[in-house]
Amino acid sequence: MSILKLAPASVVDEPDKKAISKLISTDEPLAAASTYLFSANPEYGSVVVSGDKAGISFSQWLMDYGYHALGTDCDQYGKLPLEIRGLGGEEGKLFYSLNKTKPSLWVITEAKPGAVVYLGEGEKTESAQFLASLTDGSFTKGMEDYEVVPQMTAEVDAGTTYVVDDRVRILEVTPTVDLPAELHMHVFDHEEEIEHCDDPDHDHDHDHGYHQGDGVIDGSASFSAGESNSLYEADFYLVDGSMEMSTDSRSFKVLVFMSGTAVVDDHEETIHAEKGTVIFAPASSKPFRITGNCNFMMVHLNA
Repeated sequence: MSILKLAPASVVDEPDKKAISKLISTDEPLAAASTYLFSANPEYGSVVVSGDKAGISFSQWLMDYGYHALGTDCDQYGKLPLEIRGLGGEEGKLFYSLNKTKPSLWVITEAKPGAVVYLGEGEKTESAQFLASLTDGSFTKGMEDYEVVPQMTAEVDAGTTYVVDDRVRILEVTPTVDLPAELHMHVFDHEEEIEHCDDPDHDHDHDHGYHQGDGVIDGSASFSAGESNSLYEADFYLVDGSMEMSTDSRSFKVLVFMSGTAVVDDHEETIHAEKGTVIFAPASSKPFRITGNCNFMMVHLNA
């Protein structure tokens, strides 16, 4: 199976946006404010915008090709067990949640000087009062404020109330299944060069197994781990040149491009990627090459 380019259904469905035929070839960012970038939900999930199946929902694509495309780590869930969406960044608007039902990984992708997010405890927040406080700005009195900058990562627990102002843009990875609390762990600020990860003398004992198939072809690339838990691992890559990735039978990989430009090619499908592009690589798919100067998040299952 070839790699797929996905677009948010909210972008494809808007009548004043480009037609699906143009989305297939466009290099423009496809991410709109506060929208699902990677989801198999049949109501609001992603749409395939590459290959001969362009125009169908990602949910339908999975039904057509089989859930084995998600990998054996997904067998216990019977569905795509996570979603990725973008939050905030819409001028003049606050983005908020009164009481999150699932824990999430947040990645700050954009933050203007002085940008702030506000966090509080959902169980201590009364709904009507909170909504009124958003109107008059008094919500800040009962919440902790955190100044944020690009590339910061944070875990936001279930039960959190949050408010994101329009100076901040966030990528959010959220489980769609229950995540055992006792197995959850954080891995922040770990950096590891991967220039020689194809070298047989390289110490793979320090690597997660999924990175053994990643190698730099020319130029340079660096890898850092953002979050690892009992469900998924989210890693970050900075590429200046060309590198190769592959998947095994255990899990798919999904790439969300945060900056720069690249060409992603698996010899059957060639995708032009830039900020906002989402690429899905099915489990057990052929190696694919990423060439360009770009920064992207890669998520895979971690059962």
